[in-house]
Amino acid sequence: MGICDTLDDWDDIGPSSERFTELRDFVNELLSEWGFDPPDWSDQPHPEQDGAPGMYDSDTGTIHLDPDFLGDADASDAVNVAIHEGLHAGIDQAGWDLSGAAEEWEAASLGIGVGQDLIEGCENPTESGAPGDMPDYPWVSRGE
Repeated sequence: MGICDTLDDWDDIGPSSERFTELRDFVNELLSEWGFDPPDWSDQPHPEQDGAPGMYDSDTGTIHLDPDFLGDADASDAVNVAIHEGLHAGIDQAGWDLSGAAEEWEAASLGIGVGQDLIEGCENPTESGAPGDMPDYPWVSRGE
């Protein structure tokens, strides 16, 4: 299922665990398209997450998504958070030496762009929302 189906069917997907699986699979495929390895994922908040909907732990290479957030979030917010955390994993794999604030800004700004492209693409009935249909983004992946 492409992300467009996930966005359209968000309210019918079911419990947060099913939403988590949809987001994890999409972001892993998206990262793979960009030349990154999939990170580990947890559907439980990280002890240091402090109320944030998601967190990437660079020490373990794990993205944590809060199940309460996934249960209450609208589809576009959940997709944006998952992509944002996935970008943290990509930045980590690329070995960018960014300060915490710079990395947060980079992941946020790129994540918003990706999310907006997805939403706009899904408004076109010929788009699937498959990661292979996504544009390339302005960074050098580990493979380049």
